[in-house]
Parts: sequence; C-alpha cells; structure tokens
Amino acid sequence: MGVKRKSRDKELASKSDKTTPQDHEPPRYGYHNQSINTPSINQLINHRPLITHHNSRSDGRRSTLSIAVAASCIENTQNLQLASILAGQIARAAAVFNIDEVIVLDDVTPPHHKHTTISPAAALFARILQFMETPQYLKKALIPMHPDLKFAGILPPLDAPHHLRSTEWGEFREGLVVDSHPTHGSLLDVGLSTRAHIPYTAPINCRLTLRMGQEPTYKTHVWFSKNNEQVLQVQLVPSQSPRQEYGLYWGYLTRIAPTIESMLKDCPFNGGGGGKAEDEEDDEKKKKKKKSSKSKKGTATNSRSSSGYDLVVGTSERGETTPASQLNLRSRTASLDEGGGRERYGHGLVVFGGPQGLEHALANDPWKEKYDDPSKWCDRYVNTCFDQGSRTIRTEEAVLISLAFLKEALA
Repeated sequence: MGVKRKSRDKELASKSDKTTPQDHEPPRYGYHNQSINTPSINQLINHRPLITHHNSRSDGRRSTLSIAVAASCIENTQNLQLASILAGQIARAAAVFNIDEVIVLDDVTPPHHKHTTISPAAALFARILQFMETPQYLKKALIPMHPDLKFAGILPPLDAPHHLRSTEWGEFREGLVVDSHPTHGSLLDVGLSTRAHIPYTAPINCRLTLRMGQEPTYKTHVWFSKNNEQVLQVQLVPSQSPRQEYGLYWGYLTRIAPTIESMLKDCPFNGGGGGKAEDEEDDEKKKKKKKSSKSKKGTATNSRSSSGYDLVVGTSERGETTPASQLNLRSRTASLDEGGGRERYGHGLVVFGGPQGLEHALANDPWKEKYDDPSKWCDRYVNTCFDQGSRTIRTEEAVLISLAFLKEALA
C-alpha cells in the first residue's frame, strides 16, 4: 500500500506541474470560466451597488453602542485555533449588531499575568478583533505578522460596509497614507486601481476615512503622479461621519480595559447624555442635577458620574428576568421627556462576563473593595436567557443571545 501511495503522489505532483495558475484560481465575483480583469473607475460607477445606503438610515445615528467581553473566555480555550475561532465569532456578532466599540475586559486571574501588564489572552483577543475589523486591502500594511494570528486566515470575514471590494464604489472609503509631502498633501491607497489624494499632510501608514463622493473626481497631481497618472480627489472626514450622516455602520473600535473602572471611564466617544450622543448639556442643568441627585454609597450614579457611558447593562444568569418587550433602557443622565420617561441613551455599554460570570471579574478587580456585587455599578443587570435548557451558556453564545434579546429595547 505504501508503494502505491507514493507512486500516486508522484503522479499527482507531475500533473500539478503542468497546470497553469489559472487552473487553481477559484472563481471570484460570480464569474465562471471568464477572464477577470480589474475594472476601471468608470465601469464601477456604471454598475456599482449603492454601498452608501446599505444597512443605513436616512436620518443618521449619533448614538453609539459598545460591548465589553471578559478575556477569561479566551483563557479558557484549549488551544490557539479554538481561541481564534471564538474571538472571530464575537467579532462577527459585533458587526451583525452594529456595535461601535468592543472592549476586552482583562479579568484573567493572576499569576497568569500581573495587574500592571496585559494578559496574553487579552492581547490575543484584541489583536484578532483588530485584524477582523481592518479592511482586507489594508491588512498587509496595518497588521504585522504575529504568532497570535496564525489561524486568522480561516476566520470568516466581517463583510462590513467599510470592507469595500475593488469592484465596488461607495461614498465613503477607508484609505492608507502611502506618500506624504508638507506642501503637496498625501497620497492614499483606497483599494482601487487609482490612488486618492488629499490636500493635507498625514503620517505614513495612517488609516483615514475618506469621502469619495457619488462620482469620481480626477486630478493630475504633478508631485505624486508618474507619466501623467491621474489620482482621485477625495475629502478627509471624521470616522464617525458615515454613522452620523447616514446611519451607516463603519466598524468598531477595539481597546483593552485592565480594570472595570477603566472600562467604564475611558469612553472614547464625546458627550454621553440625551438622545444625541455629542450634544452637551447646559451648565445650569448640570448644577441642578448635582443638587437634586441623592448621594448613595455604592450606587451606579455615584460611582460613574464622570463616565462617558450613560447606560451600562450587565448580563448574568443572576440578573433580573424582565421580558424583552417590557425592558425600558434609557439614559440615566438625560432629562425627562414629555411623556415622563427618560430620553434615549447617547453611549450604551453591554458587559459580558467570562465562563464564571461578571462576579469572577469583580473578584479579581481592585473594585472588589468597593462593591460586593456587579449590579452595583450597572444601570440594569439582566438575564437575557432565563429559560435556558443548558446548565451553562458560553460567552460567544451569550453575546449573540443578549444582543438579539436587547435589540428592541436598545433601539
């Protein structure tokens, strides 16, 4: 049998040497048995999909929704491949439910790491989250090779609106600065056959959000162009513009929180109250609220007065079993509306524990001296699957179940 197998392997190897690269190339973009050429910009415009209106709302969205996931779920896996798959599932869930920020709560128990350093599980988790969120045409330049990314290639892509293909045209696009000059601006790679230009000086390898426009605008730049090569003239915009203007989901931010306090207080978004995320309250209203608010030790309002998140929801099997249709999740800092209820949150945060729950995260956190229960630093502490048939629910399952359960209440 061994002789026959070796002879067959030699036969297959000889056949593979005679085949051309096209024989091994999988079909792309739905075309079979056809020669595939990179389309020009004008061809993209003629039959492009309306990426701008994909999964978007005409009125825009100024509020944000973040999730925090304990890194102990990664620490609990048996090997690197299973850890990568788990992190990829959470990244997919974040994209499906339009999550704007994913926080890795480093709750790994010492001595696996010191409190002054980041645990290997949290670093791996964050690295895969960043890899998944980065557009495919920027991965090679922005994501360096690392042993943690050994199995990142087998993970399913997010296929988010900002992961535009080379055959698609959208009003917004992510770009990477490949050349820059103090007086002539910067040249960017936007994943198309034609590079883009902005009249600003930006650092090399800097990722920027660009407004491409409904139609391409060409320009022959003397400094950057070679052989009269044309470049796309685009506009530099904040990364929040697709979300705020069109309600278009534009990926998530990734950060590591070594403690629960840093998770709550290091909010990257501005504002934090009312129906609009970036609206600021008047100083007089703030003073009135401070005078009228009761100072109770160990309450959520007292502990997070400086937090950027005005709604924090903790998830646990020990939480309240309120049906989804009866949940009223609103901002704790916003003023009352005409109906007597509070306005919609500006920046929401949903927190998920590891295999041992948020109680384990609090037990290994400096806040354990201040709080004896995770519900004390949450606005709501809910059980999103109170009729579970299994004794345990895995973290990646809890993220999907909870976000689906809370979707209507958070809308």
